[in-house]
Amino acid sequence: MSGPSAKRAKDQSRSKGLVPLKEVRKRLMLLQEEYKGISAIPVAAIVGSADRSAQFTRKFKPRIREQSERMRQVALAFPDGDFPPIKVYGVDGTYFVRDGHIRVAAAKEMAVAFIDAEITELATDATLPPDIEIIDLIHIEQQRLLLADTELADLEPAPDLRVSRPAGYAKLRESISSHGYRLIQQRGELLSRAAVADDWYHGVYLPTVEAMKSADLMTAFPHSTEADLYLWLERRRWAMLPNQRTVSLEDAAWETAAGDLRKQPGPLEEDEE
Repeated sequence: MSGPSAKRAKDQSRSKGLVPLKEVRKRLMLLQEEYKGISAIPVAAIVGSADRSAQFTRKFKPRIREQSERMRQVALAFPDGDFPPIKVYGVDGTYFVRDGHIRVAAAKEMAVAFIDAEITELATDATLPPDIEIIDLIHIEQQRLLLADTELADLEPAPDLRVSRPAGYAKLRESISSHGYRLIQQRGELLSRAAVADDWYHGVYLPTVEAMKSADLMTAFPHSTEADLYLWLERRRWAMLPNQRTVSLEDAAWETAAGDLRKQPGPLEEDEE
């Protein structure tokens, strides 16, 4: 996939409307609620809706003509932006409207910075970007599942294995599983998932990342994550094997860097099978 094509695919994967709270609850497995009372919250941090996400654009402009008229009337009724409190769910500094969608639409239209809100906080240890989209939720969900399933989550600190394409998480699982199989063959004994994950991360992944940094691959492809580049090098290493009996990922990093990187498709441009 070429650079512009990859960008278009990414843009098309991002939602055009508000983020539905049900997607946040499902993908982050949010169950615990805590009532926080009424506080002023940034209008810019209101990114979604509990039940009306399809009725507004991402900028909270009403999609229904009658709602646009109601928004105009609300704005006229509160010219100073001192709206009655809305009701929201809060998730890591972002907010999802339960009641008061038209007031929020008016506040956005009037460029009001803060609005009073009755807040119910949903507990999470995830970090949400301020411009959260559904595709971001998919990435958070898939990385958390990867870390939990492989027991990499038990490492301190937990690894950051973000990839640019959601399919990358399955490929990282495959990489860890393949490493575990080889490790068991070498040692002649069964190993726990935690032991395999620890050996893969410290014995394979981190040395490869250090080689990528030393070979300036991180600089050459600044829009790729470490995990993107790791998977890219895995593919390139397999392509090198017919000509060489053994190639480590670190060797693949240096051999790749020795070529003209400007003529090579990068991690986000190279077609994947």
